[in-house]
Amino acid sequence: MRLFCLQCNGKRDVKNPGERLINSEELWTCTVCEGTVRLPILRDKLINMPFETACLEKFKVGRAEHGPVFLNNPVEEIDMELVDAVNYALEAIKQGYDKARMEIIVSKLKEVDSLVRELYVAS
Repeated sequence: MRLFCLQCNGKRDVKNPGERLINSEELWTCTVCEGTVRLPILRDKLINMPFETACLEKFKVGRAEHGPVFLNNPVEEIDMELVDAVNYALEAIKQGYDKARMEIIVSKLKEVDSLVRELYVAS
């Protein structure tokens, strides 16, 4: 597993998952500097959490994995996530989820992506 080591200031391999702390973190050891790397542990699936709570929890895990600075273009990242979401929705249809509802979701995701792409071109 690779996590962001604050001591090395980079994404590094980690080893020896350690104890879980009270505040729902696992302690790992950086294979480069032997420093402690903290990984937040989700207490439940994101889909079971209120949306705002899920956003905060996902942000914490993302920071542990990728570091404290956002390196990529956030608008491009939104587009990639929306493309993934459409593909997931199409797979859900194949797996038997309500086709009509999933098609509405796909349509709305495509509408949002159109706005994102317009924003990207305008910047």
